[in-house]
Amino acid sequence: MRVGVPTLVLLAMSALATPSFGQLSITSFQPSEISYIGQTPYTLTGSGFTPGVTSGMVVRIDGVATTLTSVTSTQITGFAPSHAVTIDPVDVTVQNAAGASVTLPDVVSYIGPLSVDSVAPTAIPAFTGGATVTVTGVAFIPTASASLLLPGGTPMPVSTTFVDARHLTFPAPSLAPGAYDVRVSIPAGAAVLTITLAGGLTVVPPLDLQTFQPTEVSIYGATPFAATGTGFTQSTILQIAGIPVTPTFVSAGLLTGTVPPNPGVPLGAPVPVIAIDPVAGSDTLPRAFQYVGPFDLASIDPPVWPLGSSTAIDLFGTAFTASTQVEIGGIAATVQFVAHDQLRALPSSSLSTGLYDVRAFEGTSSSPIAEDTLLAALTISDSSGPVLADVEPHLACATGGTFVVISGSHFIPETQVWIGPQPLLDRVVDIHGGTITGIIPCLLPSQTPGPVLVTVTDFRGSWESSDLLAYTESCATLRSVEQLESSLAYGTALFSWHNPEPYTEIHVLDLDGNLMDILPAGTTSYEVGAGAGESSVTLQFQGVTDADISSAVPESAQAFPCSHAPPIGGAVVPGVLDLSIRGGHLQEKVIVQRRR
Repeated sequence: MRVGVPTLVLLAMSALATPSFGQLSITSFQPSEISYIGQTPYTLTGSGFTPGVTSGMVVRIDGVATTLTSVTSTQITGFAPSHAVTIDPVDVTVQNAAGASVTLPDVVSYIGPLSVDSVAPTAIPAFTGGATVTVTGVAFIPTASASLLLPGGTPMPVSTTFVDARHLTFPAPSLAPGAYDVRVSIPAGAAVLTITLAGGLTVVPPLDLQTFQPTEVSIYGATPFAATGTGFTQSTILQIAGIPVTPTFVSAGLLTGTVPPNPGVPLGAPVPVIAIDPVAGSDTLPRAFQYVGPFDLASIDPPVWPLGSSTAIDLFGTAFTASTQVEIGGIAATVQFVAHDQLRALPSSSLSTGLYDVRAFEGTSSSPIAEDTLLAALTISDSSGPVLADVEPHLACATGGTFVVISGSHFIPETQVWIGPQPLLDRVVDIHGGTITGIIPCLLPSQTPGPVLVTVTDFRGSWESSDLLAYTESCATLRSVEQLESSLAYGTALFSWHNPEPYTEIHVLDLDGNLMDILPAGTTSYEVGAGAGESSVTLQFQGVTDADISSAVPESAQAFPCSHAPPIGGAVVPGVLDLSIRGGHLQEKVIVQRRR
């Protein structure tokens, strides 16, 4: 029995030597994200932990044991193991040597795969260094290292600091201008995982604004521009005529955007453009461009557009913008902006053949802030060429000067008329495309009287005939109309005459030689409306036969401002007064006094 007593005492003493730290609990677990590669430190806080890494404490993440680095009664640190990427957060469990455990649910996620998504800042100034660059990505671990790839692909290691599974930092070294790839390398057992962000870091030289296009801009702005230089970044802004403009960053050497409207700079005066960048500094182009105006539509080319064509016409002028609109015949055209002095417009397919006004304007059609119109500037023509139908008169004087009317169809302003080898003089194309008038040239010495070839032609084709016109030897052999008399009253002019020759027809011309009417053979009078308030009407009359044409004889019908009805001039025989009174005047005495 003596032996048993000491044994009980020793067992009691052993039990009293085991410390008690209370019930297990977990307060927190950091970080909330861990690389799927593992090798990531964590910190777990709570209570009831048995101090010492060999005390039998176990920490499991999603059921997988971790490597402990320290254990106190309230904190455990260690390294997470590798694990498949998890979609949702997983549990963390702590267990002591006695088998008691506690779990913190849904507390940490495994992220991956490895990637490098961005760096900040994206640009740093050249040859300075020292700026802290943050690399953002996925699945970083403490042993990750960053490097910059120099031209040629040589890596430049940088001093890398692990922040968390998504961030690394490093101080930028002094670098020459250029775009540098950013590479992250991670050891994974015997292998090394690498991932590269191409052109992730741009090293910019001091900002240098070199050119600005265009050099002429409409006073209404709304014009695309391109600024070239060096040192541009995504943070570069421009001041154009004192107005801040946020451009589109294309590259370190190119910015694009839209010029604002003129804020009041005199037209033609140089306008400065200033580039400002928080990294690269600032630079000024003092004479970048000038504003031009006023708004003007000067011409179009070509003036004839084939119906149904897909080719645009060019409009030339001043102060056009990318917002300038065009209407042809009152219908909107499809417009392409070329420059402040040029637009391209495609007429609407709804337009038919004809002659149309062309209008360009800024703003809306009903309330434009600027506009200009070219009247009857564009001819939309049928795809077929001109057609020649008739020439009137059919005879032309060999000495030239005969006024003719050429009839047909599909005539346009570009349609030319040739009389033999010579062009028709004073050519005028009717707005409806059915007639062309002009003066027949004189017969060339190499030509002989008789039928002559008449040709109508333009870029669409030609039509010719030798049966419609002939030169006559001389127009002087056919006598002109005689004994012309005229009167004008109540807005009507009356002309009468005698025909000394058996004309086949009589032509009525205006003072310019334009054919107004063709009268049948035997006609001896002609009436024409003079219009209210007209006091004089002058016409020319010309006799025509199948073989000849007379000279034109002018005659004026006049309303005289007097109270007595004047006599109408006419032919008389000696001793007889041939007098006719017209005009509705009150009857008055007519005194005829014989001159001695």
